[in-house]
Amino acid sequence: MLDTGQKAENIRDSTINQAKRDIHIHNGLTYSEVKDVCETTVRTEVARLTAVAKEEMLQIIENFQQEFYKRLETLENKEKIEKLKKPSMQFCVHKTIMETAGTEDEETKKELLDLLIDRLNAEEESTEKVVIEDAIEKAAKLSRPLKALMVALLQRSVIHPGLFIMDHIFESYGMIFKELDNLTGLDIAFGRQMQCIYPMSGLMSNYSYEDILLKNYDLVFRHRGTFGELKRFAEKHPCINNGVNVAGMDNMRIFSFDGRKDPNITDDKEYIYVVPSSDVLKRKLREQGRGDMAQAVDELMATERLFTHEEVRQYLHRVNEGWDSLFRTFQKRDVVPLLLSPVGNYLAMAYIRKIGQQPDHFLTELYQHNQGW
Repeated sequence: MLDTGQKAENIRDSTINQAKRDIHIHNGLTYSEVKDVCETTVRTEVARLTAVAKEEMLQIIENFQQEFYKRLETLENKEKIEKLKKPSMQFCVHKTIMETAGTEDEETKKELLDLLIDRLNAEEESTEKVVIEDAIEKAAKLSRPLKALMVALLQRSVIHPGLFIMDHIFESYGMIFKELDNLTGLDIAFGRQMQCIYPMSGLMSNYSYEDILLKNYDLVFRHRGTFGELKRFAEKHPCINNGVNVAGMDNMRIFSFDGRKDPNITDDKEYIYVVPSSDVLKRKLREQGRGDMAQAVDELMATERLFTHEEVRQYLHRVNEGWDSLFRTFQKRDVVPLLLSPVGNYLAMAYIRKIGQQPDHFLTELYQHNQGW
């Protein structure tokens, strides 16, 4: 049991707190003990506040501990919750509550809670643990335009493993990129001061953002053929219709079709690749011993034409106009050479997860493709 004698004075017991007081999350760790961790770690700070500020702080703590408890209940590995008894974890809880109290942004508060759960799941004495704790200290201090820039830098160096739904993914990014119109030189300078971003001299000076999108998503940004043309191609290369394992889905074909929700697929419908990158697709095929299919994909791609830069911009403009802001931003000389630090990478990942509501496997595969790690 934790030392409940250290409990902060005047911390209120809500109906929810009282109702959950005897609920055990794991091996005797109750809601009241989780609540105690949240309250006692900031007891000193609460005592220093004026009466009005103290009342607001108590409400912040109460809201935080309720949301934290809900998240703990959803953890698959309940053994991790025992770490809340350790001093290092309690220091991290203290840090997270104080950062939460320092921001009015509700989305940032959720982001901080996500990071705290990540810290609970991280292995002790690992680099990941150190990076997450650094991220918790910095998350609430970054402006929305700066976070949008960090997401743009992350997107530049990764390949999203999305299936079928790239337009939805691009739309989610576009919603974030709208903030880039408000990016200032001060944002960039502060991001460097916070060691989230840094410049690399000469990096990517010969490559535009459009070039990078065309490389990373070459199966999206191209003029593809029709279902009828694909059927004729398959007559010469029947292997192209074989099912393979794609992103953990067995016996899946590597093509789908625009209008795929329409059961009446006609020969004039344009086909699409289920993986957005030819490098990723051919690697997955070869890993499964399907070199014949990889070769057939090469031959099919030779009959297609990549988009021009203008066509890429037009395509993404139709998806979400926020991409216009991104292309304008990456015409600036002080933005092009920027890279993300490890903590910058982590914060950008966390921001994508929160805003785009991406599943955990998205982050896992994104890490694998990220050239910055």
